[in-house]
Amino acid sequence: MDFLSLHAGFFGREYTDKTISELLVKPVSKLYVVLSKFIVIFLWDLLLAFFMFAVVSIMGILIGLKGGTWLLIVNSFLTFMAASLLTMAVSTISALLANVSKGYLAPIGLAFFLVVVSNVVAQAGLAAYFPWTIPALIISNVPLTFTSIAILAITGIIGFAGTVAWWRFAEQL
Repeated sequence: MDFLSLHAGFFGREYTDKTISELLVKPVSKLYVVLSKFIVIFLWDLLLAFFMFAVVSIMGILIGLKGGTWLLIVNSFLTFMAASLLTMAVSTISALLANVSKGYLAPIGLAFFLVVVSNVVAQAGLAAYFPWTIPALIISNVPLTFTSIAILAITGIIGFAGTVAWWRFAEQL
């Protein structure tokens, strides 16, 4: 899932399309603007997650996988959605980066960088301590420790709160 690019597009395009100044002079609170962007991103991310699960399920049916009970399907769906929600949480960093870098190229570069670093971190056995590999551990049925959840939560909070704070002081752009 590439929720990072979705966040980058929603926040970075304001700068590349030169519409940020127009958005800032609207008689709408900047807090409402940033929260509405995050709500739309969340709903879009959910829609993408449902779609991806449906596509994978249909592909499984088409290739003739057997033994899929309703319990297994529901359990797989819940596990997939949990991993998707955790991925959405850590993707808030790309929204912050899009605002700080005033565009969407830096967050997309971050996505490429994270693919490489995630593989190295996983091979080193440190996947439970790197926020962008933790959702994959859920898919793999690896039990998470409090430390892993805390790292993931802190990363999501930093991305969300940092983006809100950036928009709060956006007059300085």
